[in-house]
This record gives sequence, C-alpha cells and structure tokens, in this order.
Amino acid sequence: MADMYRRHMQDMSNHFDMGLRVTDYGSHSLRRGEANAMKEEGWPPMRIQEHGRWTSDCYKRYLERSAVERMEVTRAM
Repeated sequence: MADMYRRHMQDMSNHFDMGLRVTDYGSHSLRRGEANAMKEEGWPPMRIQEHGRWTSDCYKRYLERSAVERMEVTRAM
C-alpha cells in the first residue's frame, strides 16, 4: 500500500512539476494530512475516524489546530 501511495505522489509531483522527493513522505504523512484537511473542511470527527479506518479515537492525536483556532487562543489571552 505504501508503494502505491509513493507512486501516486510521484505521478502527481511530475504532473504538476512540484519537484517533491517522494522518499521524504510515507503513507502516514498522507493519512495525517488528509485527516487535517477533513477537519479544516468541517467534517464531523466520526467521519474522519471512519474514512481513515481508525478503530479508536487515536486519530485525534494527529489533528492539529488550524491557524484560525490558534488565533482564537491568542486573542483570548
């Protein structure tokens, strides 16, 4: 599966002339990034968990605060 993701990333990099070194990224990077993108788009936590095929709530440790969330914390200080 990881090889499939790397091939896909390499194809995308080549197509868009991004110059990525796909060896710097793994399937874990994609899962984490996708979970954060879904969170940013407002997907419910249960859907993020289901989509990432996490059987527990461990996916939450991969979610990062968005720039908006960080600014809200800063304003509240």
